[in-house]
Amino acid sequence: MGPGELAAVERDVRRLRQRIFAAERAGDSKKVASLQKLMLRHSTTMRLGMSYDLLPDFGSLMRFLPSG
Repeated sequence: MGPGELAAVERDVRRLRQRIFAAERAGDSKKVASLQKLMLRHSTTMRLGMSYDLLPDFGSLMRFLPSG
């Protein structure tokens, strides 16, 4: 997944999260549940999770930095 594609996936997920927030503020619990289910099953969410799994683990890289 390239940087441009990752940005598009992040944008889609951000839009879906905004819709969930708006439904919560409106008190529409049925729509909130539906959107949350969509978020769990949505292919872009899965792709975003996979792309973050492919990023380096910066915590493990910290051991190579000089302490001091």
